[in-house]
Amino acid sequence: MKKRKITTRSTKKKKPAAQKKNAAEKAVKRPRQKQKPAASPEARRAIPLDYVTTGEVNLLASPDLSAAKLSGGQLSKGAIVKIAPQDWWYVEVARPATASGVLRGWVSNASLRQASDADVAAAPPPPAELPPAPPADVAQRAALRKKMAESIVQFEGRRDPQGHLRVYILPAGDGGGRYEVAGINDRYHPQEAAKLKALIDAGRCDEADDYAAEVIAEYTDVVAKWTTVPSIESYLRDSAFNRGPGGAAKILQMALGVKVDGGVGPETLKALREAERNPAKLLAALRVAREQYEIRVAGHRDKFWKGLVNRWDGSLDFASHVA
Repeated sequence: MKKRKITTRSTKKKKPAAQKKNAAEKAVKRPRQKQKPAASPEARRAIPLDYVTTGEVNLLASPDLSAAKLSGGQLSKGAIVKIAPQDWWYVEVARPATASGVLRGWVSNASLRQASDADVAAAPPPPAELPPAPPADVAQRAALRKKMAESIVQFEGRRDPQGHLRVYILPAGDGGGRYEVAGINDRYHPQEAAKLKALIDAGRCDEADDYAAEVIAEYTDVVAKWTTVPSIESYLRDSAFNRGPGGAAKILQMALGVKVDGGVGPETLKALREAERNPAKLLAALRVAREQYEIRVAGHRDKFWKGLVNRWDGSLDFASHVA
C-alpha cells in the first residue's frame, strides 16, 4: 500500500490582523533620515516710504473706483511678488491744528513721486499747535458768552413791576407746557424751569436771572463751535434758543446757500469761513433766513408774527453791536 505524502504545517503562528496593523503604523512612524530644509522663497515686504506731491493736490474722501483695474488670477504657493505703484494712495499729513491732528485722504499715484533726501530735508515743518488761550482771553470769552445769554433773557423774560423775572403761565395750545421763565418752559426744560420757579417763589430774584442766563448759555454753546465772530455767534445763539440747535444750523445753511440738512459739517463750515469776512452781510442773510425758516416750520401765524418780527430785529440790532 502506497503511503500518502503528508505535508506538515509550519509551526510559525500567523500574526493576528490587529498586530499586523500596529506593525504597519510603527513602520510609518519610524524616524526617517533628516533632510536639509528647502530654501524658502524670497519674501518682500512693503515698507513706509516718504513721497512728495508733484503739485497742489485736493485729497479725496475716497478713491476713484472707476480707475482701471488689472485682471486677477491665482498665485501658486511660494510665488515671489514685487510691490508695484498703485493707482491711488491713502495718505496722512500731520496737521495739529485740526481736530484729529492729522489730515487724511486719497491721492492719485500720478500726483506723487518718491521723496529724495533733499525733499525730506527741505519739507516745511507741520503747523504748530494752537497755543492755549491766555487767561485774559478766557475771561473775555466768558464775559461775552454771559452777555449774549443775558440778552436772550431780556428778550424772553416777563417781569413784575419791580423788574424781577416772573413765572408766566402759558396759554392753551402754546406747545411749551404749563409755564415758563425767560422762555425756559416746563415741557422742554422741566428741571431748569422748576428750579427757576422755586428761586422766584423764594424771592431770590437775582439768582434767578443768573441761573436763567447760564441755562440759556449752556443750551446754545454748540454754536460757539461753528463760529467765534461775536456778532454771528450772538445771532445764532438766539436762533438756537428759539428753534433748537438743529433749527439754528438750518437757518445758518439757508443763509449760506448750502445744503440744508441741520448738520454743520465741512461744506457748511467752509462756506461760513468765507461769509465771515463780511459779518454785516451774513447777519442780514441770517435775519432773512430766520423768517423763511419760521414760515417753513410753523407758517405765517398772524397772532404771533408781529412779536416774532420785533424779536428777530431786536436780536439783529444787539448782535450788530455786541463786540
